[in-house]
Amino acid sequence: MTVESSKDKYGAILYEPVKILERWAQYVEELYNDNRDPSSNDVCSNSDDIGVVSEMEVKNVIQKLTRNKETYWQNFFRHWVTKEYKKLIRD
Repeated sequence: MTVESSKDKYGAILYEPVKILERWAQYVEELYNDNRDPSSNDVCSNSDDIGVVSEMEVKNVIQKLTRNKETYWQNFFRHWVTKEYKKLIRD
């Protein structure tokens, strides 16, 4: 699969492979960057609303976590970037 164009964050179409790679890198960084205001009300402020989690519950959840596995899109992105980088090196 080859991506021939993409859009920048403002909607302009990108055709150059280097610019497309830069945009993907920017997108991923923005996706995983947490810029929320620490004073926002995302966190519950009433301790009565917070349930108690036992040590056993934590251990069970940790055991169920996948280890060293990428999501489908992480895998796709890694392979796509590698392929595009190799094409840039050849050209």
